[in-house]
Amino acid sequence: MGRSPKSRTNAALRTSQLAWLDALERHAEKTATELARGADIDPSTLTRFKSTDGRTISPLTMQQLANRWQFALDPTISGSVDSTSFAAEAQPYRSSGVKTPLDHALDALRAGCIDWTAWTVRARTMEAAGFLPGDVVLVDHNARPSDGDAVLAEIYDFDRSKPDLVWRRLRTSGNIQLLVSASFDPNLGEPALVDGKNVNIKGVVLGHRLRSVNKAA
Repeated sequence: MGRSPKSRTNAALRTSQLAWLDALERHAEKTATELARGADIDPSTLTRFKSTDGRTISPLTMQQLANRWQFALDPTISGSVDSTSFAAEAQPYRSSGVKTPLDHALDALRAGCIDWTAWTVRARTMEAAGFLPGDVVLVDHNARPSDGDAVLAEIYDFDRSKPDLVWRRLRTSGNIQLLVSASFDPNLGEPALVDGKNVNIKGVVLGHRLRSVNKAA
C-alpha cells in the first residue's frame, strides 16, 4: 500500500529542510550542534531531526536559525500552519515584498539586534494583555521569563505528533511554571504546566505591538 498524501508531504518537507540545514552548515561553517547553540536552541532538536526519519523542524526553530545566522529561509520549507490546531495562534511575520510602514518600523527596531523575531497573532488568547489578532509582536528568545510575562510557547500535540505554537501568560509559584490564557473567553486556552519536555517557553513577548495600517486585523 502506498503512503498517504500527508506522509508524502511530510517526507518532501523533511527533505527540503535537510537540504536547507546542510546549506546553512556550509554557509556558517558550523556543525548542527554549533548552529543550535548559537541560536539558543537545544542542540538535541537538530540532532534528533537529522537522525529520526519522518521528523521535521518547527516553524519557530527554522525562523530562529535563519535570523541568528542571517540565512535566507523559503517560507515553503519552514513548516505548515494547521488552521484547525493551536498552531494557528502564531505565525512568523512575512513581508508581502513591498515595503510598508510596518516593515520600516520593524527594520528600525531590528537595527543592530538579531535576537528577536516578529510574529503575527492569530488568536484571542492574549487579548486581555492587549495583544489582538492581527497584531505583529516581537519575541525575545534570550530573555528570562518572569511571572506575568506574555510568552510564545510550544505545546506538543500528541494527536498530530508535532509541537504547536501558542500565546500564553506565564504564572509562577516557586519552581512551578504554568501557562494560562489571557482571553476574555474562559473557554480559550487550557492551562498547561511547563515541564521542559512537552510544554516549553520559546520566548518572551516584548512590549512593542505593531499593526498594519493597510487593513484591519
